[in-house]
Amino acid sequence: MNSHSLEIKKKKNNWEIDSYTLVYSPDLAKFHPKKRILTSLLEEGFMLDEVDWYSLSPESILDVCIKQINRAKIRTLSFNNNILCAFSGVGGDVIPFLRNGFNVTAVDIEYKKIKYLKENCSIIQKENGIGEVTPIVSDFLKFKTDQKYLLAFVTPPWGGLSYKENNSITESIGIKEIHKQVMKFTDSSIYFLPKNSNHSSLKGILGKCKIMEAKDHRGIPVGILTFQGPLFS
Repeated sequence: MNSHSLEIKKKKNNWEIDSYTLVYSPDLAKFHPKKRILTSLLEEGFMLDEVDWYSLSPESILDVCIKQINRAKIRTLSFNNNILCAFSGVGGDVIPFLRNGFNVTAVDIEYKKIKYLKENCSIIQKENGIGEVTPIVSDFLKFKTDQKYLLAFVTPPWGGLSYKENNSITESIGIKEIHKQVMKFTDSSIYFLPKNSNHSSLKGILGKCKIMEAKDHRGIPVGILTFQGPLFS
């Protein structure tokens, strides 16, 4: 184990979280210089594994998405407060939605990540106006439900740290298959994708959509956001 790592053991009901959460690692420092605050939840005891340490969505991006959604809800007079979070990971995308009163179905294929998500969501349970979370362990492409959602928030795995060199990242991520599945549950979506995603390919898959840069709190582009469907028309 790296000398800069910290082993954290926590018990929750009848199960135990036992994992190495990196407090500081030279290999990961370039993704998180001290001046870059990805999420205030780290200070609250938010549990991350190594993959989530460098792939967690910046809070600034979630803030932009939630503002866009709230404006769209007012414009369309929508009272649907249910969001489908595909590839939820340990909950970095889920908790900002919960804190804004949305009910979230969080889907991830890894049981370990859903365990972390449950623990992380418990941090905010006593806050006022919190939405409800429904954690589900499932391959999203095989996920089934009769629930209809306001929208799907989709942050698919980008393929590791080499994604920047991938000239066919849109195809590699499998956006076509993912979006076909998304459309079974909702007609509107937001995707957070790599900067090198092919815009023409995305529009061919998603149809009419708005594409904008996704920036961290320093204003540095770290990806793109797509807003698709009647909610954003």
